[in-house]
Amino acid sequence: MESDGECEVTFVWTGADVSRRIMVHVNSITDAHREDIRPAVLEWIDDRGVAAIGYRVPADLVASYRLVDVTDFPDDVGKDRAGWLRVHQAGMVDPRSAEHLPNPLGASSSVLRGSSARKHPAEARHGAATPPRLLPGPAEGTFGAAWLTLPEGAPAERVLVAFDGEMWRQLDLPALVAARGGVPTAVLLIGSGGPSDRAANLPHPDPAAAAVAGALDAARASGLPVHIGPERTIVSGQSYGGLAAGAVVTGFPQIARAAIVQSGSFWFRADTPVTELRDGESGDVLDSLSSADTSGARIVVTYGTNEGSLATVGAEFARRARDGGAQVVERAYTGGHDYAWWRTALLDGLDALDALAASA
Repeated sequence: MESDGECEVTFVWTGADVSRRIMVHVNSITDAHREDIRPAVLEWIDDRGVAAIGYRVPADLVASYRLVDVTDFPDDVGKDRAGWLRVHQAGMVDPRSAEHLPNPLGASSSVLRGSSARKHPAEARHGAATPPRLLPGPAEGTFGAAWLTLPEGAPAERVLVAFDGEMWRQLDLPALVAARGGVPTAVLLIGSGGPSDRAANLPHPDPAAAAVAGALDAARASGLPVHIGPERTIVSGQSYGGLAAGAVVTGFPQIARAAIVQSGSFWFRADTPVTELRDGESGDVLDSLSSADTSGARIVVTYGTNEGSLATVGAEFARRARDGGAQVVERAYTGGHDYAWWRTALLDGLDALDALAASA
């Protein structure tokens, strides 16, 4: 039932052992009270072997979620990162949900869509695509490894470069881009490696830019048309990858002139430990935009309504890039720090970039 922009959703668990404690972990919503998981624990209904909990959520919410057996977990399991990682790793998909996606911190997640939530049309019609091929260069699984998919039926006229390529391979990004149609687009996926590789490389503009430049060189040697230069290159990323995409498009115009920047970590400072950073403060890339000339850049900036300070710094990045002369499309999506809506928004971002090009 939908009213006042919200809808009701009920999460259900069935099992014979009513002594178990089952929690629903909805991305960003449950994270907001991670030091006390009790509000997310399902309630057993008499002795019927059914446990349930009901939420009212925004009708356009798109969020990943998982069910977690927390019988042996303390109520404050999320008081530290290690404990909350245990919750992620113990999460299970909801057997009543037909839509799943990979969980970067666990196995898989289910997807919750509110009653008026939308998908990009390409998500509904995409099929198989030519498998990405690993390009020569660093060993697979390390920062800078790259996989290329060329469009079928026509030469590529541009290239979409995506950080966190391991995840986007699992999410079938090349097939989604092919199903979207329009400008024939090659997809170049750059792997970020493990969490430590990702944290050591992606937040820093120089290695991030070098990874893009190196991957593009390898792609041109493997079939990407050589005329596809910076004006025909789109770089995209999420979180640290969003920070990297924003840094490349505003600081390295010789590499890429367009970007889709999602939930960028624009609070990051190379000289400050993460534990000492304050929510919403300006980081290195934002500072670099104070007097930067970003004219000629085309940027789509997106962030989630449940992302707190990331939405604040994302909006500030959009403002500063726009003030520097860039064409900027800025959009908020109802959701958290989540591939569930990043997937839709990435395709929307391609649409928005095409609209900017058509209006030029």
